[in-house]
Amino acid sequence: MAWPPASDGFVFTWESVPEASNYTVEVDCFGCTTKTWFSQSGVPWHVREGLGFRSPIYSSQIHVEMAKSGGLAFRWRVWTVNAEGKPGAKSAWCQFAFAGTRPR
Repeated sequence: MAWPPASDGFVFTWESVPEASNYTVEVDCFGCTTKTWFSQSGVPWHVREGLGFRSPIYSSQIHVEMAKSGGLAFRWRVWTVNAEGKPGAKSAWCQFAFAGTRPR
């Protein structure tokens, strides 16, 4: 497997929701501190609010080097926020991971 350059990151997209004013995305990590999902501690790992005003997309370079070291799994979910600032239902988690050996 060829690793992406360190300048690359994660890019998530989803279907737009007509009633949404914007979106919030949460990214979670398995194995970042313990062998559980970080969010199970009661604190989110990474949350980004106010996204998708023009299109439903989120990109980030968060912890790319950590992900490349292997042995970690990640998941993400998204939810709408209406014009009054009220959050909608959260999507199901979508899981992803990097596999292979880190280049030397």
